[in-house]
Amino acid sequence: MALKRPKWKDGTVVVLEHVSQLLKGNPLGDPHVRKLAVWLPPEYDAAHARGRRFPMLMDMVGFTGSGLSHIAWKNFSENVPERAARLIHEGRMAPAIIVFPDCFTALGGNQYVNSSAIGPYADYLIR
Repeated sequence: MALKRPKWKDGTVVVLEHVSQLLKGNPLGDPHVRKLAVWLPPEYDAAHARGRRFPMLMDMVGFTGSGLSHIAWKNFSENVPERAARLIHEGRMAPAIIVFPDCFTALGGNQYVNSSAIGPYADYLIR
């Protein structure tokens, strides 16, 4: 199997630490400080300097996944940022910012709706 050596720019992944007042004190005691990954397309810096804006896509993983898992290195396939960079290069996707939120709970899965038993996760995503 050949090494992955794309001939296009790969963009930039930034991992931020987000402090959420909405998730603070949630019923399960889940952390309110979360890692939040953001992928910026290859042309972001130059276009942003000119005032160009980009659409934002939210990558919401399946029940037992994690936002950070979709930016992880894969040996024989593409992760989400690598796939997005390739699709932009091929002209099959417009440049966009992709956000990878962390909504994992102590119950072992992701929560994307507001729940009095788990916490205000829909509000966390939207606000």
